[in-house]
Amino acid sequence: MVDLNNLLPEDSGWDHLQSAKGINNKGQIIGLGVTNGRKHAFLLNPVPPIPAEINIDPDTLNLSSNGKWIGCHIRLPEDYDVAELNTNSILLQGQIAAAQVRVNEEEQVVMVKFSRTDVQEILEVGEVELIVSGELFDGTKFEGTDTIRVIDKGGKKKWGQNSNLILRASRGLGRIESLVLILHDLAERSSYGSYSNIQRAEMDAEFQGILAMIDPAVNRAGFNGLNMLNSANEIVTVNAGSEVLEFDCVDLTLAGLNLDGGLDIKQFPGAKIAFDCVEAAVRRLKEVDLQLAGYINTLSKYFPNIKPILDKEVRQGLEIMEASKEGAEIITSSLNRAIDLMDQVIGGTYSDDQMYIMNAEFREMLIRFDNVINGVYYGMGMIGSTDIITIDTGKGILEFACFDLSSAGLGLDVGLSILTPQDAHDAYPYIVDALQLAEEAVATLNDYIDTLSEYVQTKGGKKNWGQTTRTRTHRPRNEKGLKMRK
Repeated sequence: MVDLNNLLPEDSGWDHLQSAKGINNKGQIIGLGVTNGRKHAFLLNPVPPIPAEINIDPDTLNLSSNGKWIGCHIRLPEDYDVAELNTNSILLQGQIAAAQVRVNEEEQVVMVKFSRTDVQEILEVGEVELIVSGELFDGTKFEGTDTIRVIDKGGKKKWGQNSNLILRASRGLGRIESLVLILHDLAERSSYGSYSNIQRAEMDAEFQGILAMIDPAVNRAGFNGLNMLNSANEIVTVNAGSEVLEFDCVDLTLAGLNLDGGLDIKQFPGAKIAFDCVEAAVRRLKEVDLQLAGYINTLSKYFPNIKPILDKEVRQGLEIMEASKEGAEIITSSLNRAIDLMDQVIGGTYSDDQMYIMNAEFREMLIRFDNVINGVYYGMGMIGSTDIITIDTGKGILEFACFDLSSAGLGLDVGLSILTPQDAHDAYPYIVDALQLAEEAVATLNDYIDTLSEYVQTKGGKKNWGQTTRTRTHRPRNEKGLKMRK
């Protein structure tokens, strides 16, 4: 992994770069950093790759032939040594890894073999330009192209064409999500932080720039003139032997994500509206991420060259559980503080002003629970409802009950106060019962995390996963609700 701070020139004006969020359609790295003591988005321009001489063999490729390999010779410019080439980095069309590599230092040539089956699945009949790319050990990138003629003399149907459309959509989704997460960060800062209108205007300029990148990123996710990410009313079909598989398309354009309504974060009211819209867009992208993973897992059962995404749903479930546990811990801490305040009021002697201040803190804590819940994993947490989350492990269905730790769910929406010792006495049982429920939620979420962690795919493992779904139920709050159904 490369520290981007080491790539900055001394006179760049940046104090330091904090995080890289993704790569836009121009190949620029998008992220957040600090300049002149203030947080700011950045665009890091890439260094162009060095040109390599590429020779693909055969010059004419018949899609109906049964050969095993596609050969390739790579030569670097005179100033470079092929011994410095990282053979593990070589890719054809940015996606097919080299199956075999031999480096001839005397002739200064690298001889590569790619799986013919893998290559044929991404080709169309006609003149096709193939791109071979990679890196040297020092991180310097190289790239070269060669054009071959593709024919289909046997007239066989290339069943993998639309499957590549789905794979391309999955990769494009990652770029779109990285952009939307930057929008989320900017909108959140503008809607909750203490900024001047000038500072919000600066953030809005970045916000509008990122918005403008989303539709081009969606368009880049297409394949052969088709695109799964710009239409919610289309169906992609894939011929898999005697079966025809159907997959629904989605619309992740600005219009499809409801981000095309002239959003801006120049002032607080508009920033709050933008934040809610962007958070809804993040939730939609998370759903599509699981949807496309399910599509790829289905394709992998028919096409050996497509690798399944074995545990994306499980990992996302773990992320939600971890975030939910942190939220429940915040609520637990607040309830413990509420008990401290009640003890002080009951056992101490305070002026009216002091009692008013303590009651204000008490009341503030009770109403902040809903904000905590809404902030858990983009509003997708497990502590704001009594839903059931189910995860198909391929061997059975794991069910996980959620917890309603909202003020209403904890029974605290009854106008509690601690303005007097008697008020504090009356509020005490409500707070104690709420604390017990919150502590049970923390403990149970820990159990959930331990259970689900056992299903995380490890190298060499064979577990497969289905979709994570959520259904409405009214299971009692103090029941752990974990079971295995075969």
